[in-house]
Amino acid sequence: MYFYTDEFGSKVFFDELEPPWPIHSCTGYEKAYQNSWRCTSGPVGRFIRTENGELVHADEYLKHVQSERATGKKWDRPIIAVHPRAGRSIYEIGVVRDIISKVNVFKKFNLKSDTRLCSQFLGDLAAENVTQVTLYADDATSGKLASYTFFVWQTTWHALGAVKEDLLYFELEGKPIPGRSAYWMCTDIGYEI
Repeated sequence: MYFYTDEFGSKVFFDELEPPWPIHSCTGYEKAYQNSWRCTSGPVGRFIRTENGELVHADEYLKHVQSERATGKKWDRPIIAVHPRAGRSIYEIGVVRDIISKVNVFKKFNLKSDTRLCSQFLGDLAAENVTQVTLYADDATSGKLASYTFFVWQTTWHALGAVKEDLLYFELEGKPIPGRSAYWMCTDIGYEI
């Protein structure tokens, strides 16, 4: 399975990278795609909404993507960090960009590790080891890359076995720490296939 994204914020999965360019169908991806403002289904197939609001048939859009790829055109898209907000939940599909295997959460939040109060502020984060992961996902509303940096339980991350450049779905929840910035905690993560 191959993943392609472009300057318009579209995401396409292919089973093969040659004609007839079969599009891969994943349950999780289809769910995210169908919920996107960019996708419209009609009696003659799927349509993609471009940045200017025009609806383009998916086949025509795919031809555009292929021609741009053939000419080697590349885009420098801005990467925008998506900051957590306590109580906010998100579901996305993205590519692993950075992994920090073991994080000292006390140091990360500038708290003293030898006080019970600081341990209570951090809750489960103080008791279990976490991995910090950064994934990039397309922001369909702006055409920019959205960057999510979050914590995932170390045991969960190791069991997943993911490495840089892997394509994953992930679900995050914004968690508060009194007197500090909120953080993203991973509630679900895995491969789409």
